[in-house]
Amino acid sequence: MSKLREALDKRFVDFSEVKKIAEDGCVEGIEGFVYFSETKKFFFEYQNDIEEELEAIFHEDWLRELVHDEMDGITELINDCVWKVIESYCEQRVEDEEEEN
Repeated sequence: MSKLREALDKRFVDFSEVKKIAEDGCVEGIEGFVYFSETKKFFFEYQNDIEEELEAIFHEDWLRELVHDEMDGITELINDCVWKVIESYCEQRVEDEEEEN
């Protein structure tokens, strides 16, 4: 298990929160991942695992998939990378829960 997965498992213990994120995404705000300073800290702590996860989601074009015209800079890209990994993690948790029931 990656350190990223361990960190996400530790942070997201409330399944109702996981389900809400899976349905609505991160844009409404998630405690601990609201401010750019929070997402940057998380990104740099788990950068290698995050990049591997993004590659698994988008394949080798993950960077192109996340960059968009309205992006203001690298900080916003980092934020979007973290949010995408969290959303994917939550979606997978919900799928796993549904398969078990």
